[in-house]
Amino acid sequence: MPVIALVVFGGLIASVVGFVITLLFKVLVFVALVGGLIYVVRKFTTSSSSRGDW
Repeated sequence: MPVIALVVFGGLIASVVGFVITLLFKVLVFVALVGGLIYVVRKFTTSSSSRGDW
């Protein structure tokens, strides 16, 4: 009985950990994309408004 419980809880913990890691990875990718987009937009807006800092 403890072995079955260990297997069940192990699978549950593994699935939860995998889900959390996937969620964190998606959040990191989303944040990186948004940050890059904001950086590019700021770079273009500052370069278009003041062209003296190249």
